Amino acid sequence: MKLLFVDASRNGWGTELHVVSLASALSDSGHSVSVVVKRDSLVAQLLTARGIRTHVTKFRGGVDPRGVLTILRAIHTEQPEWIITNREKLYWTVWVIGRLTRVRVALFRHMPDIRSWLTRCVLPYMVDQFFVVSEYAQRRLVAQGAPADRL
Repeated sequence: MKLLFVDASRNGWGTELHVVSLASALSDSGHSVSVVVKRDSLVAQLLTARGIRTHVTKFRGGVDPRGVLTILRAIHTEQPEWIITNREKLYWTVWVIGRLTRVRVALFRHMPDIRSWLTRCVLPYMVDQFFVVSEYAQRRLVAQGAPADRL
């Protein structure tokens, strides 16, 4: 399977390390993995060291034209079957890009709350997969109106 991960963080915390771990494990399992990452980020350094193809860019918010263009170029180059992000500020951008390019979209949610009703209750119906990383997060989101059958 061909996978394109997108991460715009400069940090190296749990969510970011999840991208590194998942991308590395999938690559080690024989999948074609590439990642669009923020230039000079810890994620970019770790993935490059592991031999994962990276497309670096400056991200300044979810709709930064530089980030969007880099994602589009990576899709053109890599021809992924899936675009994957766990960065909430990129959810809608990745969804729009996925629809425009006809690439399936998977989103990961690490935190148990989503403030935006549209993101919490509508977006899970629009993407191909919406993953939460714990039963606790799933219960919290469902209690806030998220569709249980889509998480």
